[in-house]
Amino acid sequence: MRWIWIIILFSVWASVLPAADKNTALLPIAGNLSVALQDVPGHQMPIVDFFRRYERTVRQAGRFNNTAESKDLILLLNARQAPGSCQFVYSRELKCRVLQLPADWKSLLDSPLVGRRMTMALLQSRMGQNPEQALPAEAWWIADGLWAEFVQRENMEFPILHFTYLPELRNLVEQGFRMKLDLNVLTPPAKLKTGNPEFVLYTQRAQLMVEVASAITNVRQENLLKDYCFLLAGRRMKTTECFGTVFAAAAQKKINRSAGKKSSPDTGKQRFSSGYEALEKIALRTLFTGYAPMSPNSLLRRFNRIVQVAYQPEKSPNILYAELSDLPTILQRHPECAGLINPKIAELNELALLAPLQLRSSILNLNNTLFKINGRNVQQSTAEIKQYTSEIRQKLTELQQIDRQLMEFEQVRQPALYPLRYTIGNLSDGSPLPHQIRHFLEQQERLLMQQ
Repeated sequence: MRWIWIIILFSVWASVLPAADKNTALLPIAGNLSVALQDVPGHQMPIVDFFRRYERTVRQAGRFNNTAESKDLILLLNARQAPGSCQFVYSRELKCRVLQLPADWKSLLDSPLVGRRMTMALLQSRMGQNPEQALPAEAWWIADGLWAEFVQRENMEFPILHFTYLPELRNLVEQGFRMKLDLNVLTPPAKLKTGNPEFVLYTQRAQLMVEVASAITNVRQENLLKDYCFLLAGRRMKTTECFGTVFAAAAQKKINRSAGKKSSPDTGKQRFSSGYEALEKIALRTLFTGYAPMSPNSLLRRFNRIVQVAYQPEKSPNILYAELSDLPTILQRHPECAGLINPKIAELNELALLAPLQLRSSILNLNNTLFKINGRNVQQSTAEIKQYTSEIRQKLTELQQIDRQLMEFEQVRQPALYPLRYTIGNLSDGSPLPHQIRHFLEQQERLLMQQ
């Protein structure tokens, strides 16, 4: 009788335990990352290549390399895991805890939450932390940005030609909105929807911030993203101070070094203000280049603001406005306004970094004229400024005409109902038609097809 009870208890205990893993193949990806496959039919190399490209994106874009302190991370593809979800489970065969993912690995590209959790686990493991421990909420944008970078590269036809081209974010800046990168815009929205405009702009800002963090790094071995995560984990200062201490300060050092200036730390209420302005400049340089420049309309608006000079003579209480070509005359009459030259040269240099390559020579010539304005004849300097200003405007006008022609050609080539591609499916409320009306419409449709 006692043996019967032992057998019954053993059966109940075995039924409560999770089933043992069967035919699990452990495949190394790179460094501390491995993938475990269970009864996956077909060739395994596409799966391995997929996760190798993912690891390469995290390693190159985020600069999270494998080190001696890294902890092993195993991704388990399991058919029992529901699509769009993931969880850490204990593998009895591998004798460790693994991150269980859906077996359909291609569907991971449409699961931003799974991508965030998987990337956070990889980042924590690379930093020597527990992979099951999530990053602080203020650092989720790092995982979202790296995952969005990987998804963008996977969806590109030629991934080797990838460069920073974020169309929605570029359009937002070209419409006149500022390029702000702080914790307010890098906070993930409450509801993650892949096609939601708010989510698209958030992920693109996160992508851009990841690239900016790499651009403002001063030392090759330095990793600002990792420093930011460690600083948040310490909880010794506010989150905004953590962001400003790591990224705004590094951007200010980068700008000062390129301009040959000495860094002067901000104090009081204005702390990090100049650093955030430097961060915005570097973000614009990263988003717009000579090969992917800003649109001519936006460039023309920026150029028109630059050629407007605001000055205040020493004995005048009012601020006066003039054209850039009037600057030689202003400096001759009011020598105290000599400080207007360097800011205009800096603004033109920033514009040259955002403009197409066709404008670089004209902007450089205009800058050289401004640089030599004090030691030259007033009439000659005025004439040269007018010449180069007119030349830049003429080139921008030609680029505007080319853009309009391309837009008209694109509209001509589009199908007639192309503008309604997002609304044509919602014109009907889905309610069924009466039987006689539906029969009449079907009959007329058949007659039209026969004709």
